Amino acid sequence: MDAVFTILFGGISLVLAVWAFFLKRKADKFDRYVAKSEDMVDMSENRLQKVKDILCDMGCQPKLTTEKEGPRIEVAYQGETFLVGANDESAYICIWDYAWVVLDLDDPRISVIKECLNLISPEWNMVIYYYEDVDSNCFVVCTKMLLHLPTGKYNPKDPIERIFVSMIELKNDLRRKYEEVTKNIGEDNSFASDNSNSKLWN
Repeated sequence: MDAVFTILFGGISLVLAVWAFFLKRKADKFDRYVAKSEDMVDMSENRLQKVKDILCDMGCQPKLTTEKEGPRIEVAYQGETFLVGANDESAYICIWDYAWVVLDLDDPRISVIKECLNLISPEWNMVIYYYEDVDSNCFVVCTKMLLHLPTGKYNPKDPIERIFVSMIELKNDLRRKYEEVTKNIGEDNSFASDNSNSKLWN
């Protein structure tokens, strides 16, 4: 009889333990769902301010600026300065790494930079462009990428952060390619200069 009661109580204890385990898993899953739901952002309206708030949550210190195309967010991330544009009329936000190469128009390094950009640009899923600002006598390189942010509730923090990281890696890739090319052709690849307009990397 004692053996029967022992087996019976053992079975009951096992059932209770399994039940408690599944209850705990269900509670943990619910807690994760609640935490995830609390991170959701309704991107249906007031998108510029909400992107600014997301950047604050990332530990950045974004500030609004006024450009001729409209308001932008200027934000520093890992020592790099980015511009972010968003509005309620577009399902996309635009992120720029702006003017990260600035050289005088007569700088001989421009031809090497152009060559290096042509070599690395097919490897990157973003827009890399340069232009000549005659008024300022500058050659400027910029990077731009669009991020699709449709209406609805979600948290775009991770894709925004991935774009920032990719743009920084692109800049490092161009630096490596420039050093490789200039080493091969014997050019001076010194980046330091007392004249800020002659620095290769911003």
